[in-house]
Order: sequence, then structure tokens, then C-alpha cells
Amino acid sequence: MQSMQLTNDAGFKFELWKKLLTDALVKGQQGSDVGMQASVASALFRVALPTVQVHLPRRVREPCCLSGACTTPGIPFVHRCIHLGRRRIETMESCRDELCFCLAHSTTCAGPAVDLVVHGYYSTGNDMRDRYRGLRCLLHHTRARRICFENVDNGNDAREIVGELGYLMQSASIRSHSWSELHLINCALNPVSFHTLATCLRTYDCLVNVAIENCHVGTLASVAAYVRSATRLTHLSLRGTTMATHWTAVGEAVAASVSLVHLNISACNWQDVPQLSEFVGSLAAFAPRPRFALDLSSNLLTSKCFALLTKASVAFRACITDVFLGGHKFTDDEEDVSRFLGAYALLDTLSLCRSVLSTGTAQRVLRAITDKKRLWRLVDVAHVNLATSFFKRICQAPFAPGTSSLVCSGVDLHGQVTKAGFAVCAPVLSRLDLSYCSLTDECVGQLASALERGAPLSLRHLGLSSNVVERNRTKGGDGSFLFLCKALRSHSAPYLESLDLSGNKLPLLPVVALMEQASVTMRWVNFSNSSIADCSADRVRVLTTLMRRQRGAAAPFVALDIIMASSVDEPWVGLKEVTEWLTTQVSVRLITEATVATASWAT
Repeated sequence: MQSMQLTNDAGFKFELWKKLLTDALVKGQQGSDVGMQASVASALFRVALPTVQVHLPRRVREPCCLSGACTTPGIPFVHRCIHLGRRRIETMESCRDELCFCLAHSTTCAGPAVDLVVHGYYSTGNDMRDRYRGLRCLLHHTRARRICFENVDNGNDAREIVGELGYLMQSASIRSHSWSELHLINCALNPVSFHTLATCLRTYDCLVNVAIENCHVGTLASVAAYVRSATRLTHLSLRGTTMATHWTAVGEAVAASVSLVHLNISACNWQDVPQLSEFVGSLAAFAPRPRFALDLSSNLLTSKCFALLTKASVAFRACITDVFLGGHKFTDDEEDVSRFLGAYALLDTLSLCRSVLSTGTAQRVLRAITDKKRLWRLVDVAHVNLATSFFKRICQAPFAPGTSSLVCSGVDLHGQVTKAGFAVCAPVLSRLDLSYCSLTDECVGQLASALERGAPLSLRHLGLSSNVVERNRTKGGDGSFLFLCKALRSHSAPYLESLDLSGNKLPLLPVVALMEQASVTMRWVNFSNSSIADCSADRVRVLTTLMRRQRGAAAPFVALDIIMASSVDEPWVGLKEVTEWLTTQVSVRLITEATVATASWAT
């Protein structure tokens, strides 16, 4: 029996229906707000999902896209499930060109612009005219706000990607377009392809965020010319650009570009001298801007970098608000880090993630962090060799209410949370990460108490993965985790978006109660490699609770990802009803692959 195929007629009818409905709703209510746009998208989802499920079965005879413009007869391929209406569409590793047809079909169906991430793209076939048809279909027919290509090993494929991106930039510059971000990571760009890309970026100037990472591009002269002329560019990442020349030209262009507010030059193998010293010198004529972030993480810097940064121009120091210096060894007590921190009066974001600090350097950093004259937006000391007494002082630092983050993952607290004074900072933090901190049941109880006293919380992101949290530690059987779940209910944590509980032994009933009573703002919950993800009965109980909430009278989640990657090779038993329900959902997505378990704040 011949397999069903999506017909051009079905695609045309859907596109026509979508246009007519959108036009009618917009004309009916001029000046429609975000709520109206959301209702339009919701209506489109309800029609798009059954349309695609009927016309695009799991196995099709040839690739196809909804526009009806792309066909490549005779190439069998297996359709992979793509969830409609989600803001991120991501392929698996080793993405053949044919899969791009399916991606284009799924993303053009309905909904807002998406983040498109393509891993390991490679072309197929010997016919040069047809081997990139899937790529062209994907880029021409997908409404994307962010496009990312990772791990493109073939230089010819990378060249073709650059050519299609140039065409897309030209289209975006002529008419209103949603595309604003481009990320090329680990792509085999030869000098000609890179120069072509930089020329297109400079000519059309339509993007606000550009990342060219680990591409080993050689000369950066064309990037400097682009940055100097760009008027829309706000974020530039050259992470992993090793053995490159013309860094001074890039620095001068960054200094002149008033729109640029974030520069990432991490993992570039920079040393204090000559790379950092010359780059800092090139920033002498730094144009004023309200904020500026500089990421120097994971280079080859030492404590001497503090003196070099202290000697930067006054204009540069007056604009710097965010500094990322993680992944270094700062063990020279003779270099005064206090002078460096004092020279940057507007600094409110400091990251020393995965750095090694001498005792003297750590004390000076903590003295600056606890300075009452500052209000911190981010303090990141993840995986830093800090004593537990230092952690107590960090909790007493002045944080900006409702917008601040404290990241202490990997700092071994060994039950010292009881002395940390969480009650001071818990009510004002937006993000708190205590993963890999050896938190015991008693620690969780103290944290829950602090959160409950600070309610209603500003907390949006909470990370507690891979601790020593265990169930059945108290007489009631659920331990202090029961109180933590109570502290995270909707009336106590009304803005909570992401919760990472992976790698812990979790009690079932408190988790079920949390899924019933958590705020509708929740977007991401991670149970991977926990006692719940590793137990078939517990998985079914949690997902059934979620299904009943979505169907019931309680406020349903708008867009929730449940991560349940398991370390146990056990079949998912008893999930037939839940599985059938999940296949019809746009608001809820179950992810069982650890490779895509990314929190909302990390994307």
C-alpha cells in the first residue's frame, strides 16, 4: 500500500486559512495587544496539529515541506517528531540535508518565530544542483528569530550555508523580518567563506546578535570593519577564535560601536601579554553606553590581568558593568584585586566560575562583594575553592531586588546552609543555583524555611541538582523536601519558571503536590537521573497528575518541558494513556534525552 504524502493542495489550503484568519482577527480589533496575538497563535495550533498528523505520517516516501515548493523524489527518510508551537526547534546530531525538509514543514505550520538549531549538517548526493535543496527549503521557508549551525565539518557545506545566509540577510534588510540572531559554532569556514559572511553582515546590517565560535577564522579585519559600521549589533561572540590576527582592530571597532553592549572573547588562548594588554590599549577611545559586558573566561590569564584591566581608559571603566573571568588561576596575592574592583564603580555582575583563588584573593573578592555601596545582579562562584564561612558572607551581599542571581554550584557546603543566612538574600533573588553542593536533608529544610519566610518570592530559577537530598529521612517519610515543595507553590513562588531536581532521591508525594500547585509560569522541570525518573510507577504518577491538571479546572501550564532522562535501562510501562495525550499537546512536552535538557535561562 502506498504511503500517505502531504499534498501541495493541503499545504496551500492551510496557508490560505491561516492568512484569512489572521487578517480577520487583526481587522476586527485594530491595535491588538499581545493577548490577541497569543489567541491567534493558539487557534492556529489547534488546526495545525491535526493537519500535520493526518498528512505527514511517521514514514513518508519523499521529503516535503508545507509550502509545496520542495520535492526530492526517490529518497526515503524517517520523519522525526517535531513539536509545533515551541520556540526552539533542534535537530539530532548528524543532520542529513533531507531532514531539513521536515524541519521547514514543521516550523512553517503555525506559531511565532522559532529558534532553529541544526547540529552536524551535511549534504548528500552527487548532483550539485539538488544536494542542498533541503538547506534552501529550511532557510527560505522557516520563520526564525535565531538560526544556529553547529559542527559543520565539510568546507563546501559551510560555504553553501554562508551563501544561503547571505541571501537571507538581503531579504531581511529589504522587508520586515523576525530574524535577529546568527550563531555559527565549530563550522569549517575557510578564509573566503568567512570573508563572504563578514561582508554580508556589514552590507545588510540586519542582526543584533552574532556569534562565530570555534571557527578558527585567521584574520579578523573583516569582523572589525563590520563592527565599526554596524548600527544594530548589540552582542558579538568570538569565543574560541584562536590564532587570529587583527585583535587590536576589533578592539578599536568595539570602542567606536555605541550599539555593542556585550563582547565574548573567551577561550581564545589569550595571555596577559601581549593579547590582553594590547586589546585593553585599543579601547582608549571607548564611546559611552549605559552597560557593557566583557567575557574573558577560559583564557590563559593570571592575577596580572587585574593590573592590566585597572589601567584601562577611564571611558572604558565608566561603562563596564559585567565582567566574566571564570576558568583561571588567580593565586598571586601581590596583585591587588581590590584595586581592580574599585576601579570599576558600576560593576554589578562578576563571574569567577571554575577559578582557583588564593586565600588572599578570595578574601579581597568577598570584601568587594559585601560592599554595601554596590547592588549585585550576578555573583557566580560556581566550582570555586571557597570555604563554607566565605559562603555565609556571600549570602549577606547586597543584591538587586527581583533581578539578581547567585550561582554557587559545586561549592561543598557540607551542611553549613544552616549558618549561611539564606533568609537575607532568598526574598530578593531571581535565580539561585545550589547544584552539586552536598546539601543534606537538614540543608533543604533550612532553605525551605528561608524561602517560606520571604514569600512571595521573586525567584524564577532554582537549581538543586546532584545533592545528597534523600527521602525517608524523617518520621513522616518525606524529609525536608516536603517543606521545600510547599515553599515553591504558586502563592509563595508566583514567578517560578525552572526547577532542576535531577540526580536526587526524591519523595513522590511532595513532587506530585508541587506539580498540582506550581505556578502556571513554570516552563522547565528536570527530574533526570532521579528516583522518579528511574522508577516506572513514579514516572506515570507524575505525568498523570500533570495530565489531570491540564484537563481540569485548575490553571494549566502554558508551555512546560518535563525532563526525565533515566540512567536505568527500563521500558516505560503503563504510559499508553499519557503517551496518547502527550502526542496531542503543544503546551506540554516530555523529553527523555539528556542532550536537550537545557533550562530556559541558559538558552
